[in-house]
Amino acid sequence: MRFQGWANFWRTIYVLPGHEKLGRLLRHERKHLEQIERDGRAVRETAGIHDRGAVMAQPTKDSLMEQIPQSVINFILGGALAALGWFARQIWDAIKELRSDLSRLREELPSRYVPKDEFHQFSTALFKKLDHIEDKLDTKKDKE
Repeated sequence: MRFQGWANFWRTIYVLPGHEKLGRLLRHERKHLEQIERDGRAVRETAGIHDRGAVMAQPTKDSLMEQIPQSVINFILGGALAALGWFARQIWDAIKELRSDLSRLREELPSRYVPKDEFHQFSTALFKKLDHIEDKLDTKKDKE
């Protein structure tokens, strides 16, 4: 038997083009929907086991995705993404605040502190005057 249709957990039956009007296929897939509603899990067909023309189905091993309802998974993922979005927003706001603080600091720094070249000129002039005072003291000392 080749693949012609498929039933999923959202109560939808998919069939290949050209097989939409096959009553046997639709009945077969409706049985799968009933099994999904009844058992809460997907079933796997076992080839070669037939009972009066109907294919018998055996349950597959439960996977984690089949045990947890989709709404719970959506809720958990939504909460995780919301937390991630909040965290990203906090980081973005902090970066914007740091940028504004940095620009304000760039504006205020020159008015609060002496630039290096001005300080160098000032210290050179101060040391010249101190040297001049020292020379005067030496000459005064020599006179005594």
